[in-house]
Amino acid sequence: MNVIATFLFGLWMIASGIAHFVKPAYMRGLIPSWVSELLPRRLGRVEFLVAASGVADIFAGFLILLPSARTVGGWAAAALVCLYLVSHVDALVQKLGDRARPRRLPIFEISCLVVNFGYIGWAVAIALTAR
Repeated sequence: MNVIATFLFGLWMIASGIAHFVKPAYMRGLIPSWVSELLPRRLGRVEFLVAASGVADIFAGFLILLPSARTVGGWAAAALVCLYLVSHVDALVQKLGDRARPRRLPIFEISCLVVNFGYIGWAVAIALTAR
């Protein structure tokens, strides 16, 4: 993988992680309610998920920036983005099941999925080509 592309993805992961702390309300809105119910209430549920995923994004980003840890960082980033697909699939299912709205193709929800699959591919390429 190109060094610049690798560096940019590492920075993107770090920026994404920081965004979890700068815009927590937005990030909380991405988490389906049924996901937060899986955690014990004392952990703060949604707040815990936002903070933990933010820290994980930052950590994966730094691993990608370190040549000696790049393989692990790429796989970690790919796994994180795979987990984030849950919220995008849930949003698509919710939009398709919304009977109150006229039937339109949910372009935004589909584009979120496509973009995230691109991120997964980018992270896997980093992991596979790290030296």
